[in-house]
Amino acid sequence: MIDSFATGVSGKSDHGDLRARLSAAIPHGDDLGAPWSTYAQDAIICADAGLVAASIEATLKPIWIQYALEPQMASMQIRDMDLIRSRGDDYWASAVMNDPTMMAAVAFLRESIAELEHGDSVGQAAYQRMIADASVLRPADS
Repeated sequence: MIDSFATGVSGKSDHGDLRARLSAAIPHGDDLGAPWSTYAQDAIICADAGLVAASIEATLKPIWIQYALEPQMASMQIRDMDLIRSRGDDYWASAVMNDPTMMAAVAFLRESIAELEHGDSVGQAAYQRMIADASVLRPADS
């Protein structure tokens, strides 16, 4: 459904039932160990965001950009635990934005937003390229 909408094959429709099923499938923190619970929650939230974009009741939320970055952030926090312990969360939060991995993820999101802000759909080739480029959002440890 998301693919069809994104590529202009289909228009917006009611995805309320599917969104409700997705919401019910989100694991709680106790269901999976860290960081996998975060990864699963954010993947489902991002799928929900795609369904919202393809829905007649579309109300997009800027926080979804953070959810797209959160699995990468979680894996980087685990990777940088010694730095966080020695220099603190504030230092790490500033330093991580200069990390090449995070810079690539943020650049991908900025470029995608710029490409999508001009209309509701992109062509099939552009959509497939965006999917391939989205690999920068995958956690570094996966």
